[in-house]
Amino acid sequence: MSDATQREHDRIKAVARLLHEGCRPLRVLSALAWPPEVKADFLASGGQTLPEVSYAPFDPAPTIKAVREARRLIFTVFANRLDIAPLVAVVTKLLDSAPVVRMSSAA
Repeated sequence: MSDATQREHDRIKAVARLLHEGCRPLRVLSALAWPPEVKADFLASGGQTLPEVSYAPFDPAPTIKAVREARRLIFTVFANRLDIAPLVAVVTKLLDSAPVVRMSSAA
């Protein structure tokens, strides 16, 4: 394997690792699941009214950081190959400054 091929292979592995690690905290179904007693009460009451459930807060910062780093690794190579580095820099800056929606516990 040539040095260039090995570097590309390593870069792709790094991107995959970043995205895999970034998705670890995203446990959507378990985060939204009702506790067993809430579910039992809801079903026992005939399911007429949704219960008020408190959800644990979620901090998306580690996931966003991993995605941004992966995106940087991906776009840097394409920008250099296509000579569009200035355009990629502007797009990356816009994406990095996009607002983040945070889930918080119910009051």
